[in-house]
Amino acid sequence: MEGFLTGLCTAPKFIKPSEWIVTIFNVVADDLASDADLQKLLDLIVIAYNHRLSLLRDGAPAEVLFPADPVLFSIWADGYLTAWEAHKPHWPNKSLGKDGKAMRALLEQAADFRTKPDQAPALHKWLIKQCDKQK
Repeated sequence: MEGFLTGLCTAPKFIKPSEWIVTIFNVVADDLASDADLQKLLDLIVIAYNHRLSLLRDGAPAEVLFPADPVLFSIWADGYLTAWEAHKPHWPNKSLGKDGKAMRALLEQAADFRTKPDQAPALHKWLIKQCDKQK
């Protein structure tokens, strides 16, 4: 979830909660027993989203933004890419530039368990920059 939420917070174009909540709802709806359970889940996810956004805006260290462990980072990267793919119109190719394309490749490698730990500083810097310039 943290990777997914980070992807939402760093998309070049702002993604309205009403858009991304649907993505989450489609994944978990069958597992919820009641409307009350759904509301609790949505409340927790919005809190997590706001926390993630605060971390990015405050320039939190890399170890707070994404896990260093290669297996957990792979899961995080997969969540990030899920946000990217589910909301592609908010990620126009022309807005990515060279750094964005390099980070996309890094995330794809990580999601396939082919992590290069020396690239964490570049990813950290890019995430902070992406959040700052989100429109």
